[in-house]
Amino acid sequence: MLSRGPDGKMEVSHPHQTTGEAFGSMALRSYHRNMLRLAEAAIEETASRRHLRGLTFSIPEDCYDDLVEQLTLFIDKLRAIIEERRDCDHVYHLEMALFPLTKASNRRGRR
Repeated sequence: MLSRGPDGKMEVSHPHQTTGEAFGSMALRSYHRNMLRLAEAAIEETASRRHLRGLTFSIPEDCYDDLVEQLTLFIDKLRAIIEERRDCDHVYHLEMALFPLTKASNRRGRR
């Protein structure tokens, strides 16, 4: 993301980097683990240097794909905003994780 310019100062070489959806790679899984560890450490940082939000909710199983679609649209919107800016001087990382807190069960036929 950063490289050293001709004057020796750090400059942005890529405005953003995305990991996509596939987690087949061991390196990519390791990357996300490390980013989540950094997110955990950021909890102790000054609030002006980080933004933490969380949401725990209940949904029907068929709503999951709709949520994933909205998260993808959100990331695309952020990327568009980032691409418009060329005066970048800080690197941030946004890590989002949507995962179940309950185990799947087959409720068909149950009341």
